[in-house]
Amino acid sequence: MFPPRFSMTKTVIVAVALLAPGCSSDSNHPIPDNDVPAIASLDPGYAVEGDSAFNLFVHGQGFNLNSVVRWNGSDRVTTLTNQSGEILLRASIPFTDVASQTTAHITAFNPAPGGGTSNTVNFVVYDPSALNPVPTTSTVAPSTVTHSQDVTITVNGTGFGSGSTVTWKPAATTNAYTETNITIVNSTKLTVAIPAAHVTPSGAATLKVVNPPPGGGTSGGETVNIL
Repeated sequence: MFPPRFSMTKTVIVAVALLAPGCSSDSNHPIPDNDVPAIASLDPGYAVEGDSAFNLFVHGQGFNLNSVVRWNGSDRVTTLTNQSGEILLRASIPFTDVASQTTAHITAFNPAPGGGTSNTVNFVVYDPSALNPVPTTSTVAPSTVTHSQDVTITVNGTGFGSGSTVTWKPAATTNAYTETNITIVNSTKLTVAIPAAHVTPSGAATLKVVNPPPGGGTSGGETVNIL
């Protein structure tokens, strides 16, 4: 005879652990809370009415893979990225966001556990007529100066305005000086006072005019000889 068959039923018990925020199933390794993000700056810092879609780079700290950039409180497609060792957020801004003049409130958000909303940074969409022009230069006078003496130089060109500054770089120096003692005669002429300490005996210096954002830019350089 065959031995009697026995029927065996296996019961599998599945335990489901409900995790409280900030905890994992291993009490020795809790899930860390997300930081509250902080925005330091935006790149670009503004847009012009009617611009096409673009990427907005958000610099700051406390960002992670789940961070989201918000435009006036609405989420934008966001990617965590690395630029030259800096961790930042890249948000895709559609053309509809910049179709008209506005001041948008930009924030970054990290979800729970922890997390929260960053500080707000304003992003202005300008009327094109509000943009500063890129300045140009054509001549300077005098074009030769004496070292270690104060000098006032007249610069002729275009696009000069109340926010214009002048950079002055003697050939022997590493960095350019930013000269702000400027008189705007009109949009095609300005004068700039160069202090004696900046007129170094280096043979020559390069002078440029700079207009600030929105728009703006830097002119070509004019050479001033130093005797």
